[in-house]
Amino acid sequence: MRKRLIKNPLAQDLEMTQEKGGILTLKRTDGQQPDVIRLDTFSAEILCAYLLSVRQRVTGTIPSENLGDADRTVIEHVLQPAPTVKVTQRNAHMDIGPGFWDNLYCEIMLALPYMRRDAMALVPGMRH
Repeated sequence: MRKRLIKNPLAQDLEMTQEKGGILTLKRTDGQQPDVIRLDTFSAEILCAYLLSVRQRVTGTIPSENLGDADRTVIEHVLQPAPTVKVTQRNAHMDIGPGFWDNLYCEIMLALPYMRRDAMALVPGMRH
C-alpha cells in the first residue's frame, strides 16, 4: 500500500492511498470533508486528465465527466463560489480546490503504473 499526504498552501490535507487490487482512495484528513472517494484505474486516469485540462483552461469551465461506473462517479469543474473540481459518487462527495490540483495530478501519475500492475495481477495468466 502506498500513501501520500498532499498539502495545499492553506494547510489543508488530502490523503491519497493506493490499495491492493488497483484501487486509489482520496480522503481529506483535515476534517473538511469526511467522505472517501474510491477510484479504479480508469477513474483515476480520467480524474488525472481532468485536473490537467482544468489547469490548462484559460476561462470558463470544462464539461463534466460522467464515468458510468458502479459508483456513479461524476467529475465537474465549478467556478462559484470558488474554483473547484468536484468528485461525486453514489455515497461520497469531495471538493478539490486549486491548491491540490498540481500535486494530486503528479501523485496520481506516479500511482497509475502500480495500480495497473496490481489490477493485472488479479487476472489469471496475466504478467507484468
